[in-house]
Parts: sequence; C-alpha cells; structure tokens
Amino acid sequence: MSNRKTHVTIGGISGGGGYLILNYLKQEEINLIDMVVTSLGGMIGGMLPDYLDPPTNPNHRALAHSVLIGGGSNIAIFEWINSLDLHPTLKWFLRGFILGYLSHLILDSSTPRGLPIV
Repeated sequence: MSNRKTHVTIGGISGGGGYLILNYLKQEEINLIDMVVTSLGGMIGGMLPDYLDPPTNPNHRALAHSVLIGGGSNIAIFEWINSLDLHPTLKWFLRGFILGYLSHLILDSSTPRGLPIV
C-alpha cells in the first residue's frame, strides 16, 4: 500500500517526467525553473486525494479517489489549461498537479481495495 512519502515522490517524478515528455513532443527547450515548478505541482497533487478522502479507515476512498470523478475530470482539466490566459509557469504547475493527482490514483488502483468507479 502506498503511503504519503510514496505519493509525494511518485507525484514529483510524474510532474517532472511529464514536463520532459511534453517538451520533447513539442520540440521545445527545457526550462529548469518550469521543470522544478511542474515537479512541485506533482508532489502537491500526489497528496491531494488523501486530503480530500482522509485514509482514516480501509474504506476511505470516495469521490476524490474515483476513476470517473477524480480521473476523468483531471484529464479534462489538463486539456482545458491550454486555453487559459495564464503565465506559462503557472500552467506547468497545474499540469504537474494533475499528473501528480493521477499518479496517486494509479498507485492506489494497484492495492487490493482498488478504486471506486464513481
């Protein structure tokens, strides 16, 4: 079972890795500050589901951990960020946050209890 340290670490790796992959695919230059900010967003996003659905008992996973609500809405928001008139570094933070959140769901889906669909 994943703990907070694991979620923070994998969230940060997901954010930073996502930054590198997206920049490679777009053939854009790497900006170290943007990469660090994206990793930080991933670390915070990796913790959020357990703040929204605190792990106080084995059945703690509710809406914030659901495949449709937690996962689906984050994927839609990830695409929506591109259309917002925000500073590029803030956009990277938000993308990292979402990648971290999704990494949390992926880690929790591999546990015996899995994730709720809704």
